[in-house]
Amino acid sequence: MRFKPVQTFLGWPTLRLCISIMLLVSLLPPGVAKAAGPSPFADAAFAALWQRVDGPVAQGGAGRGWTWGALPAARAWERYAEAPGGTRLVQYFDKARMEITDPSVERSNPYFTTNGLLVVELIAGRVQHGNARFEPRAAAVQSVAGDPVAGNGPSYAALRSVATITGDHRASKRVNERVGATLDANGVVGDNPTLATAATTLVRYEQITGHNVARVFQDFQVTLGGITNALATIGLPITEPYWTSVVVGGQRRDVLMQAFERRVLTYTPANAVPWQVEMGNVGQHYYRWRYGVALAYGTSDFTGVRLSEGTITLPTYAYQQALVATTPDDPISPYERIDRSRIGGIVDRNYRLITLENRYLRVTFLPELGGRVYQMFNKATGNNVLYENPVIKPSYLGQ
Repeated sequence: MRFKPVQTFLGWPTLRLCISIMLLVSLLPPGVAKAAGPSPFADAAFAALWQRVDGPVAQGGAGRGWTWGALPAARAWERYAEAPGGTRLVQYFDKARMEITDPSVERSNPYFTTNGLLVVELIAGRVQHGNARFEPRAAAVQSVAGDPVAGNGPSYAALRSVATITGDHRASKRVNERVGATLDANGVVGDNPTLATAATTLVRYEQITGHNVARVFQDFQVTLGGITNALATIGLPITEPYWTSVVVGGQRRDVLMQAFERRVLTYTPANAVPWQVEMGNVGQHYYRWRYGVALAYGTSDFTGVRLSEGTITLPTYAYQQALVATTPDDPISPYERIDRSRIGGIVDRNYRLITLENRYLRVTFLPELGGRVYQMFNKATGNNVLYENPVIKPSYLGQ
């Protein structure tokens, strides 16, 4: 884009200055800065939660699968209306996303770090930007379970015909019945009584959402409840449990799956006992659906300056339609002028986000807005030292 408002253009001199500052700070002698050592986690609270829940899995003695995932992945500041400044810090994992929506809450509060309702968003086809603010999208066509191959079992979009999102598709109470219901890749419900074993017996009915929970999933939540808040981690059931046939590790398997608000649980009888019940890769699926790229994983072993790229969603006045081409004799050519009468209302727009960081500072730029410095975080204090505009709007200063 060739739009270059005076108010937002900082360009290469500023970028060069930021790199110089980072290189200088990287050379400071030990003890000058108080920042902790480099970490792949976006916040110490994320690291503590992961260590408590998935640390034992990483060490091989938990007797269960991952709750978050083997590695922390992409971190971002995402729009959320009720968060300070309208953005909140999040970090993605294979299985879910960690969030800090209100940093003023005591860090000892079990709800300081929350867990997104990603499954609801994927099925409903909406990205949540606030308690009551949503961006409509097409529901995710990613397969819910099994290998990431198109058409490998039901997609999140296919689950919409059986999921309770707005009070619809509630099921009757069927406690003590065994599950033989099946769901194909198109979301069509069938029945296979040979799959209805004791492990699939329905043992709980959730009145709020109107769905039954199978024994294997209820037992898993009870086990997880001794380590973390199972309800806050998994959420309420939003579908019935269904058997589906998917390819896992190149082999076709019968898998029992059930969608909850925050996670998808699967039961694969052919797996070894510790891995029979697992959480689906909802974090991976959501990140690709929202940002259009695969989830990238963090690392802690870097020194000097690191460059990375991501995206951020910001409310933006629809100024593109107001840009008017200039002629070569115009003093601002080749940049466009703005016809302010044609500027539209506010819409959410995704921008590329370039991040430069070392162990002490993290600086983010918006290259589509002339290289604007959007954030500059002091990692030692966790403070953003720059003013962060909550909305992108054409400036009244010059062109």
